Amino acid sequence: MEHLINTLKKRAIKTIPLFIIIPLLLGGLGYFWQVEAKPLVTYEAKARIELGYYEDLNLNEADTAKSLLTNHDFLSVLFDDYDNNDLNSLKRDIEVKTPSDTKLEIRYSGESEEDSRTTLSQIVEGFLEYDLSKYEARMEVLEDNYEELRGEDVDQVSKVDKQRFVYELQNQLLTIYPAQLADPVTVNDHTEEEFSPIKRAVLGAMVGVTVAFGFLVIPVLFREEDNL
Repeated sequence: MEHLINTLKKRAIKTIPLFIIIPLLLGGLGYFWQVEAKPLVTYEAKARIELGYYEDLNLNEADTAKSLLTNHDFLSVLFDDYDNNDLNSLKRDIEVKTPSDTKLEIRYSGESEEDSRTTLSQIVEGFLEYDLSKYEARMEVLEDNYEELRGEDVDQVSKVDKQRFVYELQNQLLTIYPAQLADPVTVNDHTEEEFSPIKRAVLGAMVGVTVAFGFLVIPVLFREEDNL
């Protein structure tokens, strides 16, 4: 082993110029090599939702509400013509962030501007419609309770309690609200060259280092094997 290490050290000293010349040469060739490469264009649509408030922990808190937007069952209803593979692919392209406890930022990356805008709009509208149905159901329950309690006959002892409950229901009816679209759907396109000159230069330099290292090590290893 010591003999092998010493041999490698001696050979490394002799091949130092190769470790400089070959990576620089291949890196330079990579940089100046003309490659017909089409720019890579990605389209990202985004929107923001301000969550509602009507005492529904699943929809009124950002951390729990965001899971609905990538839920398989929820998406399968919105995109009923998608099979499982399409839905899984769709979920991978959806990103949901929570800028605050009451806000959702939804992003979707599609193949075109129209695809990105249409798909995200469908997701956002589906969420808002679902949220509105839950809000209206809650509102209906509160209104029924309010009307029933207001028309209820009570004795003098219970009158104060009734007034308090009526007041609380009135406050709830005035303070609850559904989710709203805070920022409408917009689409940004990002253009990136698939294989830029710098990337080609880095790749060429890496190949050069690999070639030089192989030139250093392989002959020594084969020579050692012959001596065994």
